[in-house]
Amino acid sequence: MQSTVPDFWQMIWDQNTRVIIMVTSLTEKGVERCADYLPPSEVLDCHRLFGDYQITLKKREVKEKFIISNLQLKNLETNLWRDVTHLWYGGWPVQGVPSDPNAMLAFVMEARSHMKTNSGPHVVHCSPGTGRTGTVIACDMAIRDFELTRTVDVPKTVYAVRRCRAGAVQTRDQYALIYKVYK
Repeated sequence: MQSTVPDFWQMIWDQNTRVIIMVTSLTEKGVERCADYLPPSEVLDCHRLFGDYQITLKKREVKEKFIISNLQLKNLETNLWRDVTHLWYGGWPVQGVPSDPNAMLAFVMEARSHMKTNSGPHVVHCSPGTGRTGTVIACDMAIRDFELTRTVDVPKTVYAVRRCRAGAVQTRDQYALIYKVYK
């Protein structure tokens, strides 16, 4: 997986992505689930190089259930840079859901606070990009619907997500989490 990291950062640059939402651990049950594409967390202004990109850690805030990293993404070919916010919910259990829907709500709301209208698409990923990823996206959509209309049609929301990504929201527990998060 490590060989794909330069392509990942190329995509982030090309799409002008400013928010990355990660809902997987690097390894789960001894199996690599995601390449390590961030600078080490111990030292601010520490950077890593991936292809034509330098990623520098500017700030890291550790919350109870997730980590927020402010990164500087520099294109070494053009010498231009952009700020990128990385939110990592590492406490999502394998084959399960977070036990505290309020923590998931806080995570989604924190992610939304970093989203700006003048940036490109936000990137949400787990390992395969279906169950957890689809659940986070559906939670965000449900919260937005509730804010606008004070109602949420969870089946319709999940259907909309699945039209874009087959297999999104894979389990009954993930489906139930969507209800719990917006209420």
